[in-house]
Amino acid sequence: MYQVPKEYTQNLKNQIDLALKSQDHNPIAAFDADGTCWFSDVGRDFFSHQSEHKFFAGNNQYTWDHYKALEEKDMEAALLWMSQILNGLKVEDVRAFGEDCIKWSVPNYVAFTKEIIDHLHKRGVAVYIVTASVKWTVEAGAKYFGIPEERVIGVTTKIKEDGTFTAEQDGPVTWYEGKVKGLLEKTNGKKPFYVSGNTMSDVPMMKSSTAFKVVINSVTPEDSIYQSEVEALNVAKKENWNYLDYRSGEFHTP
Repeated sequence: MYQVPKEYTQNLKNQIDLALKSQDHNPIAAFDADGTCWFSDVGRDFFSHQSEHKFFAGNNQYTWDHYKALEEKDMEAALLWMSQILNGLKVEDVRAFGEDCIKWSVPNYVAFTKEIIDHLHKRGVAVYIVTASVKWTVEAGAKYFGIPEERVIGVTTKIKEDGTFTAEQDGPVTWYEGKVKGLLEKTNGKKPFYVSGNTMSDVPMMKSSTAFKVVINSVTPEDSIYQSEVEALNVAKKENWNYLDYRSGEFHTP
């Protein structure tokens, strides 16, 4: 299901090389995480691992049902809550736990995305991952793509001088327009020339791209994000963007 024609990938690489000739210094690219870099939900896997091992400060315990209830009322509040429950833990411990989680639940990495990111790195492009998940849960997976921690942008809370998390929000909730805001804050306003995502929450960030907008579409109708992926694919078709529809086997380049 997840095979992309070599000709499609090579054609996109050629277009990237051509576009880079007209880019200014230090070009930027940005990728969503879940559904774009890997065919899994790393944030959810982290929470499951966290719950199983009772990796919370003090005697606190949290459930996925609580998150889902929050999600139904206020998605941004739910996404922030996933970061707030790290309150009282140390950054170094959370990062180590994230590494352990990746070993426990190895993501199904997207080979196409890996090949494109490798190509961008070879061309000197600064590549970022911008996720609606908690930043610290995605960093370990980003290493597979050669993306350092400082270029992973996600939901975060403030950190005390001793490296302990607080429950106070730090920066935008990186979802929909929040993804654009979070990226531009990190790049001092410099827009990316290449952006890839899979759902409607990635569309604002893709629209911020000065050249390439690449939509990846793969989940089955039973998946909770199926409708959002279909809508993002429809935007790509209407706007004549690049898209990869793994379900139908259709791969489009403008």
